[in-house]
Amino acid sequence: ILAATAFIWRRQGRFEEGIERLERALEVSPRDAQIAALIGEYSMLARDYPQAVEYLDMAIGMAPDNDWSYNIKSHTLLSWRGDLEGSRRVLESLPGIDKGDDGYYWGWSSHHRLSRDFEELLELLENVSFETFSSQLVSIPVELDRGDALRFMGRNEEARSAYEAARIALEQELEQRPDDFRLHSSLGLAYAALGRKAEAIAAGKRAVEMQPVEKDAYIGPLQVRHLAIIYAQLGEPDLAVDQLEYLLSIPSRTSVQILRLDPVWDPLRDHPRFQALLASG
Repeated sequence: ILAATAFIWRRQGRFEEGIERLERALEVSPRDAQIAALIGEYSMLARDYPQAVEYLDMAIGMAPDNDWSYNIKSHTLLSWRGDLEGSRRVLESLPGIDKGDDGYYWGWSSHHRLSRDFEELLELLENVSFETFSSQLVSIPVELDRGDALRFMGRNEEARSAYEAARIALEQELEQRPDDFRLHSSLGLAYAALGRKAEAIAAGKRAVEMQPVEKDAYIGPLQVRHLAIIYAQLGEPDLAVDQLEYLLSIPSRTSVQILRLDPVWDPLRDHPRFQALLASG
């Protein structure tokens, strides 16, 4: 009951209260690794990174075979200090996980992108055992990530082919699930990469409207991030920075260190407002 209440508060953006409730739950069930990991995740979203690492280490110690804690810790180190080496060490300690598994892909795909190890990212994509990385947060075709890796490497013709494949797959899925905000969000990214500006912005906005932060403070920020990427890629830097300023003002996975590292924000590097965001951290 304590944890269930914390889940509800997470959706409402009441992360600090959720952490307090989970800490009480951990007192009741002190060997529950999932509760410790959740405290770590909530703390990461609330940008209390030292506390996040403390509880994630606790969770890993209790359940060293659970990949989720390692992935959250990796993202925490990147968000906190931009610690690429620390992130790699955490992911390298993942025990006995299949390289084609989504739990392996989740952490390493982000690490390779932020490290700008695009050859390694492409190799990772070749080994996955699924066509779409799907969770309650996102539904991203592998071809969309492949397109990004190829584009970052300057292999634009190959990237366009990957983006087209992602677009076709997403449009087909939307025919079956038109109310799935995750598909609208990913389709907006595909349209943006293909230069279809009006359709990209419409899809990105649609995802935000379907799953607003006010409705779900846990999932909503990711849709805002995707809209910011769409704006950045399509030459609307002020609209992109508007979204990023908002994300930095609320609990989210976006941090100044992530903005410094992630190549998706390269179109904004010379923009004064983006530079001011980086200076703020």
